[in-house]
Amino acid sequence: MVFKHITPILHSGDILKSIGFYTEVLGFDRSWHAGDPPNFGAVIKDSVEIFFSRGDTGMARGAVYLVVDDVDAQYSAIIEKGGNVLSPPATYEWNMRECLVEDPDGNHIRFGQHGALPARQQSAADLPREINIRGFVPGQKIILDYPPVDDLKIGENSIPFPAAVFAAVAEDRNTGKVVGSVYLIGETGNFYYVRNLFVHPLWRKKKIATALMLEVTAWLEMHREKNISVWLHSAQTLNSFYKQFGFSEVFGMFRPINPENG
Repeated sequence: MVFKHITPILHSGDILKSIGFYTEVLGFDRSWHAGDPPNFGAVIKDSVEIFFSRGDTGMARGAVYLVVDDVDAQYSAIIEKGGNVLSPPATYEWNMRECLVEDPDGNHIRFGQHGALPARQQSAADLPREINIRGFVPGQKIILDYPPVDDLKIGENSIPFPAAVFAAVAEDRNTGKVVGSVYLIGETGNFYYVRNLFVHPLWRKKKIATALMLEVTAWLEMHREKNISVWLHSAQTLNSFYKQFGFSEVFGMFRPINPENG
């Protein structure tokens, strides 16, 4: 058995008035009605259809949720045409941007847009619940409270922030332990360098590194000046990861210094 689509039936005190509101204010572009005077009708746009009924079929003060591609544009068009907006567009933690409109019969029409969270908020929504991302201007070392593991090569179990202008850490809300970090070095106000993006092995592949980088890039967007550049050094296997934050590959050279070889 296949469910093909659903069509809401709303109560209407005046079918033609309802059709007029939905076509002239909300943007539906087709309609039909039946009866003389009309006791049933509908409006249509794209694949969406809404029925209106003057009898017992339609629900009094019903509600409809319509998914659109641009809630803010829909809202602006409704305001321009004098629609009764109950709540303007807002972005919610369930990754929808929504606004609420009331029609002449008191029915509520909520317009929603998928995937409307900014990247930083979306990343926070995708994190494990026990993880908190915190950005700050560092003034001291951040102590990594988790037990040392073989691939942790960070001295005395702490990360110093020399010359850092901004840092971000991932904290376990349950224990208060720092499980990931990154910091940003700044020179002369127009050159920045991303250093030491690190996530504890037990917490990897949980989008924590993505959240840390988004915290850094958000700070840069907020505090940026003209003609700045941001650099980092990474293994080639990580290029695709950093590209999602706007970084691109460039040519470079380096010289290792080994005191033992002179």
